[in-house]
Amino acid sequence: MKPSRAPSILFVHAGAELYGADRILLELVAGLLAKGFQGHVVLPGPGPLQAELEKIGVVVHRKNLGVLRRKYFTPLGLLNRLCRMLAAVRFLRRLIAGLDIDVVHSNTTAVFPGIVAARLAGVPHVWHVHEITTRPRWFARAIAACVGWLSHCTVFVSEAALEHMCRLNPRVRRHAVVVRNGIDTQRVLNAAPGVLRAELGWSAAQPVVGMVGRINWWKGQAKLVEAAALLAPKHPGLRFLLVGGAFQGEVRVKES
Repeated sequence: MKPSRAPSILFVHAGAELYGADRILLELVAGLLAKGFQGHVVLPGPGPLQAELEKIGVVVHRKNLGVLRRKYFTPLGLLNRLCRMLAAVRFLRRLIAGLDIDVVHSNTTAVFPGIVAARLAGVPHVWHVHEITTRPRWFARAIAACVGWLSHCTVFVSEAALEHMCRLNPRVRRHAVVVRNGIDTQRVLNAAPGVLRAELGWSAAQPVVGMVGRINWWKGQAKLVEAAALLAPKHPGLRFLLVGGAFQGEVRVKES
C-alpha cells in the first residue's frame, strides 16, 4: 500500500508549442499543482510550452513519442511511428516506476504510448480528447477503439467530440465525461486593446474578422479566405486576419 501523499500524475502530450491543447494542459497542470498534486510532463521535443511549465515548477521530460500526424500515413511512415512508440513506451514505464506515478494522463489522441505504458504498469489512464477525427476513416475508428477499450476515463472538451466518437464506438460512453475548456477572464480583461491594430496600421473604425488557431484543413481557414474574397470587394474597409502555423513538415508552398 502506497504511503499517504499527494497523488502523482504523469502528463503525456503531443506537442510543445502554445496552441489550444498546449495551453489547456498548462492551465490544468497549474491548477492541479495548486491543489497539492504532483506533476511530471513528457513532451516530444523542445518548445515554448516547456519553459512555461518549468516556470510553475513542473519537471519536464523529453522523448520522441511517435506522435501520429497525417504525413506519416504511409507504410514506411507508420513503421517509423511504431518504432518510436515502442521506445516511448519503455521510457514511460521507467518513469512510472521510478516516479511512483498514480495516474497517466494523455493529452490529445495523437499520442498513444501513454495508454500502453499505463496498462503495462497497472496504473489508471485518463485520455483527454480535444479533437474530432474524421479521416482517414480507419484511423478515426482505431482511435475510438483504443479509447473505448483501453482507457479508464476519457475527458471530452465538448458534447460534439463525445458524440462523434460514440458513433464510432458506443463503448466510449461508459467512462466518458465532458469538461469544457475554461477561459481565464482576467487575462482578457487585463489585455491592452488596440495593440494589434496599431501594429498593422488599421484604424479602430475598421471592422476586423479574425481566426486564431493551428492551420489545418479541418480547422476551416480556407472558408475564411473564401469569405474574404466575396466580401472584400463590397466592403473595402473590412480587414481579415489569420493567426497560426502548420505542423512542422506540413507546410506546402504552391508554385504559380
